[in-house]
Amino acid sequence: MDSILDYLDRLVTYDYFDYVVGGALVLAWWVVRKTRNTLRQLKGQPLLDEGDGITEDRPRRRIPLS
Repeated sequence: MDSILDYLDRLVTYDYFDYVVGGALVLAWWVVRKTRNTLRQLKGQPLLDEGDGITEDRPRRRIPLS
């Protein structure tokens, strides 16, 4: 038990711990996104991340900015 606590203490006090956790979170997000898109593609549903343009049947009127 003490060896596990020592290992966790060294891991948390590691200088680059924040970067390691951030990289792990980005990697997990990427894997989930790719898996979700692959499953949607296998089911025949369109992918939401492709940016196919306007997805509304009748686009809303936009207020001119100038």
